Amino acid sequence: MAPGRYVLKYDDSAHPTFVGEHPAGDDVLFMLRRAAPRRVLLMRYLEGVEVGIGAYFDGARFLEPACIDFEHKRFFPGDRGEMTPEMGTLASYDHARPLFEATLARLAPLLAQARHVGYVNLNLMVNEAGPWPLELTCRFGYPGHMILASLQRDGWGDLFGRMLASPATNKRGERFATVPGWSVAIVLTIPPFPGFGPPDAPEADPPIFFRDPPEGAEAAHYHFVDMRRQDGQLFARARTGNVMAVTGTGPTVEAAQAAARTRAENVIIPGLRWRADIGDRFLARDAARLRALGWL
Repeated sequence: MAPGRYVLKYDDSAHPTFVGEHPAGDDVLFMLRRAAPRRVLLMRYLEGVEVGIGAYFDGARFLEPACIDFEHKRFFPGDRGEMTPEMGTLASYDHARPLFEATLARLAPLLAQARHVGYVNLNLMVNEAGPWPLELTCRFGYPGHMILASLQRDGWGDLFGRMLASPATNKRGERFATVPGWSVAIVLTIPPFPGFGPPDAPEADPPIFFRDPPEGAEAAHYHFVDMRRQDGQLFARARTGNVMAVTGTGPTVEAAQAAARTRAENVIIPGLRWRADIGDRFLARDAARLRALGWL
C-alpha cells in the first residue's frame, strides 16, 4: 500500500468506518492488523465536501425533486471522535438539481435495466476536480427517511403509490409536493451507542420523559427508534442506546437548526447525548465552497 491517507470500511455492520488521518497511513496500518482476517474495503482518502444526492425511482425514471443531504457521522461536536451510524443530517429539496443532473440522474438507464423501484442515494465527495462517487445506497437511510418525511407534503402512501404504479403513468418532470427550505435531524443516544451491549434486564432501560409531551403535528417530528412501553411509560433500550431522532424545518438552515435543538432539549433521559452542531459545518465552509464550484 502506497503511503497516504486511507479510509477503511468493514464488511459487517459491527465495525464503524475508520477515516485515517496520518499522512503516511500508519494509523490505517494499525487498524488493518486488528481487522485481520475480516474482509475490508480500503479506499484512498479524498479531500472535499461530502454530500449525498437522493431521489425516488419508479422503475423507469426518477420522480422529482431530488434531495441534497449532509451527514454527520462523528460522535462528538466539531466532527471529532469515532464514526457512528449517524449523529444527524442536514437536507433540502431545493438545492439538489445541479449535482443530481451531473451524477445520479445519469444512472437512470442502469436502474431501469435492473428494474429497481425505490429510493436511491449517491454519496459523493466534491472538490475542485469534480464530484467523486463514494457509495450508492438503494434503500432508505437513517435518519434520512425521517428528515425527508418532514419535507414531504404528500406522505409515504402517495410516494409509494407513484413508485409502484406503471412507469407510463408518471410523466417526465412530474413533481411531488415538498416543503421549501431545510430540515435538520438530531439523533438522540445513550450508552452504549455507538456500540452494542449485551441484552440487559428490563430495569436497565432508562425512562424517557418530555418537558412538553408532543401531540398532533408536533409529535411527527419525534421519530422513535429503539424503545419500549411499559404501563404507559416509555423506556430507551439499553442494548443499543439508539433512542430517537428529532427533526426541525425552516426557510433557512439556522431556523431548522433552532427547531431541531428545541425538540432535542424537550427530551429527558438519564445519560442522554446528542450533537448540537448539526449543520454548522455547512454554514461555516461547505456552502461557500459548493457555491464557488457552481454546485449550490
